Amino acid sequence: FKKHSIALYPPDDPRNPKPGVWYPRHIGFLGAQPPAIKGLPAAEFDDGDDWVQFDEIDVGSARWSIVRLFRGLRDYLIERDGRESADDVLPAWTIDQVEEAFSMDENDRNHSAHFSEEDEMTQNATDLAAREAELKKREQRIQQQEKAAKDAAAARRREGAVQFAEQLADSGRILPRHKDRVAEILTAIDGDEPEEIEFAEGSQTVKKTSADALREFLLELPEQVNFSEKSGKDTTATAAQFSAPSGTLVDPARAEHYNRARAYQREHNCDFAEAAAATENP
Repeated sequence: FKKHSIALYPPDDPRNPKPGVWYPRHIGFLGAQPPAIKGLPAAEFDDGDDWVQFDEIDVGSARWSIVRLFRGLRDYLIERDGRESADDVLPAWTIDQVEEAFSMDENDRNHSAHFSEEDEMTQNATDLAAREAELKKREQRIQQQEKAAKDAAAARRREGAVQFAEQLADSGRILPRHKDRVAEILTAIDGDEPEEIEFAEGSQTVKKTSADALREFLLELPEQVNFSEKSGKDTTATAAQFSAPSGTLVDPARAEHYNRARAYQREHNCDFAEAAAATENP
């Protein structure tokens, strides 16, 4: 790029980083596009020091020099050939038009550059605010999706804990009144990031989550009560299978009532209290 151009802040420009001196605003290297000021020499590069030298050009001074040049030429024509001849060759009004055009062009360029920078800053601020708003909306959507997924997983874990407690009660390993307690404990310890515990199992060290270890422990419990239907004449069959004192007896009538209530509960999909009331009298 042999052609180059430089834009300068005037000394009295309020945007000038160093007021009082001409300060470079930007330097442009041009290809096929000619520079705005004709006659600029090509850029010179020094291979040793990596520097670029530009001839300093005061565009405003050059314009007023042109105006002074025309006025001086007109004064010369007046002295040599008279005012009438000078008016024919170089009328005063043409010089005034050139001066006015230079003044308007300079003001327009400064005004345009000033508002161009302000418009660019305003547009950048608007774009930044739009991006921030979009990122905030995206973050909110992600948080809502994560919360929904966590809530769904927690609901599935709770449902599994309730079903597991129901199975324990049905098998007689826990008493019916303990179902809700067992389900709540399992739900509490079986979170999004369940804690793992280590314990000895024979000669090996086993690592499991607290919830899994509790489930295995509960499944290995002996039957607390045998609720299977027995004949009333078979008194030995009514012995309870408690881990408490052996020989404890269970009322056969109450055991049969429990079995009827269970069957009613499964058939009518109701809670146990309602089933027990409905099946109290055979």
